[in-house]
Amino acid sequence: MNLLPILIISDLQIKLPLDGLAKRKPLPSLSEKRVTAKVRESLKQKFNYKHVKVACKTQLKKGQWKGRGYYKGKKFNWIVK
Repeated sequence: MNLLPILIISDLQIKLPLDGLAKRKPLPSLSEKRVTAKVRESLKQKFNYKHVKVACKTQLKKGQWKGRGYYKGKKFNWIVK
């Protein structure tokens, strides 16, 4: 049984399961575009659409995706593991 990937944003004290991500492929095999799109979609559902921006540039390190974004103009870093 596969565990759902979790989006973690320490700066905002958020831990969100990313349902539907890595359902067919392991997390490290997913494209940067797919991971970023899911992070953006999940945050825009949780918060107001106009207040969230997620950068398209991410890094895969040790099986975890890492990126950054902005919420109400304040920068945050995120991890999907």
